[in-house]
Amino acid sequence: MFTARHGRHGQVRTGLCDESLRGAIVDTVFRHTTTVGVRWSSWQRATLARRSVTVAVGPEGRRQRISVKVSEVGDGSRTVEPELSDVESAAEALDLPLRGVVDQLMTEFRRQDP
Repeated sequence: MFTARHGRHGQVRTGLCDESLRGAIVDTVFRHTTTVGVRWSSWQRATLARRSVTVAVGPEGRRQRISVKVSEVGDGSRTVEPELSDVESAAEALDLPLRGVVDQLMTEFRRQDP
């Protein structure tokens, strides 16, 4: 909250929507609030090239599959992010801490995809 002109309190609300929805969103804000003004601006987004792979961890017979997102930067470096819900499920099934599952996952990922 901040103090606007004339000592009145104000609030800033932020939202993201597709440009095609802007008119409907502005109409809704005017219809359901006491505001007399809405500001907007356009944003752009850059994304990395990415792919999804599946890595199995755990001992034979109890292997757990974990989905992993691999993002690649132009210089050849990459980030590897496992799907948290898959890691949690694997940790429970293997009776291991999350960190242990992630460590196994990264070791296996590097072995498969150097």
